[in-house]
Amino acid sequence: MLSYISLELRLRRRALLGWAFVMFLFIAITVWSWGAGEGEELQKVYEELFRQLPEDFIKLFGKGVPETLNLESYYVINYFVLVHIVLLGAYSAYAGAGAVVDDVLERTGPLYLSLPISRRRLLLSRFLSIMTIVGGASLSSLIITYLTSLLFGAEELLGSNVLLLHLHSIPYLALCVSVGMLLGTVLPFTLAKPVAAGLVVLDYAVDTMSMGTDLEFLGYLTASRYYPALEVAVEGTVSALDVGVLTLLSAVALFVAAAIYEEKDMPI
Repeated sequence: MLSYISLELRLRRRALLGWAFVMFLFIAITVWSWGAGEGEELQKVYEELFRQLPEDFIKLFGKGVPETLNLESYYVINYFVLVHIVLLGAYSAYAGAGAVVDDVLERTGPLYLSLPISRRRLLLSRFLSIMTIVGGASLSSLIITYLTSLLFGAEELLGSNVLLLHLHSIPYLALCVSVGMLLGTVLPFTLAKPVAAGLVVLDYAVDTMSMGTDLEFLGYLTASRYYPALEVAVEGTVSALDVGVLTLLSAVALFVAAAIYEEKDMPI
């Protein structure tokens, strides 16, 4: 099983390098643009500009309106939500679905299914390999954030809040992968990957757009509701309930996906 995970990691290493490069660009621009504004007067200008932003914009990228503009909230709104939650989450779901359907689409099923390993263990191996990739991407984001903060003099991002923010992403990304695998087992092979990625984007849109409306109850049905990035980054608190919900849902989705995959007829 470990050798198979190692094989999967070698096949996906380009994805990790690609994510590290994208994250470097976004983080460097975010930290540099903040560091370019020094002094109390420029800080007041930033805060005033922040107050003038449309509330819907702040709600979309911040999932809430911070009382004051600081580097942590700026980091979440300008980088973390879009790249880490939406895009990396969508990739995780896409890769999760691909772990099931690529055997058919790429005609590799006979090779893998001939290995002396059950389908359940095969799917679990793929889950662990994808989680290693997205976990590595999250670690890369954290390291790059610390390095660019030192480079541009943004010491505010060197605290534990940013560490908690990245750690909290692991159960969220695990749920994205598990749901992607589940969709890969129940949807047509050609639709599973784009639908899985689109579902993550839709999930976040429903969460943010339902806040403060009569439909806010829909937000509690979304995964991103249990990953309040702005709250974690600014207040440095992580809810055990949020982590528990994400972990439980991930385990359930993975278990159901493995059960279906075990019995599913593969047209290979």
